[in-house]
Amino acid sequence: MKLIFLHETVTFSCQRCGECCQRDTPIPPGMSDVVGDGVRWLPTPEGGARCEKLGADGVTCSIYEQRPLACRIFPLAAMYVE
Repeated sequence: MKLIFLHETVTFSCQRCGECCQRDTPIPPGMSDVVGDGVRWLPTPEGGARCEKLGADGVTCSIYEQRPLACRIFPLAAMYVE
């Protein structure tokens, strides 16, 4: 596998969509439920997961200014390719 990083000139502004805070699938067995900095994924009744810091409106992060790196780089994360 080769690690590819996005170019430093690529930017992203939060659209307040909540996509980085929710999964429509459960956390796979063996994968940590920790998003980062101790923030955890919580199971949802629908079978997915949501960040414990996601607001009741489904789009607002209650710790936005202090959110973990994994949240800060969404969707501009490093990608693994074969």
